[in-house]
Amino acid sequence: MIKIKKIYHRPRNNGWTIIKRSGDRAELHHYYKSKMNYIRKVYEIQDYIMLDLSLNKLKQRSIYYAKRGLGFAVNKELFEMIITLFRFEGYDKYADILIRNTPEEFFKPLITNNEQKENHKNES
Repeated sequence: MIKIKKIYHRPRNNGWTIIKRSGDRAELHHYYKSKMNYIRKVYEIQDYIMLDLSLNKLKQRSIYYAKRGLGFAVNKELFEMIITLFRFEGYDKYADILIRNTPEEFFKPLITNNEQKENHKNES
């Protein structure tokens, strides 16, 4: 029996993965926006069990993209927290992949203050 390698899927799927990564970033930004005060407190007292529970969605998405050789970050603060959590839990391989492959643009805010002001003026 001949085994057919599915090499043709890889280039096609990678493009969609990159597009999906942008959508996941925006979704998680909105999801964690209201929870950041609690997450900061948990991170400051180094309660990694509660941090793991709080950042579960981000952890799953980060591992998903790290397995595909892509970087992922919602913002700089959450990126540092998830890298610390990965190192604590022994996921050094995923942490190294994320650090190496995450683009600098992912550390910038999704919407700047100037864009928020312009959007608010346009709505009025």
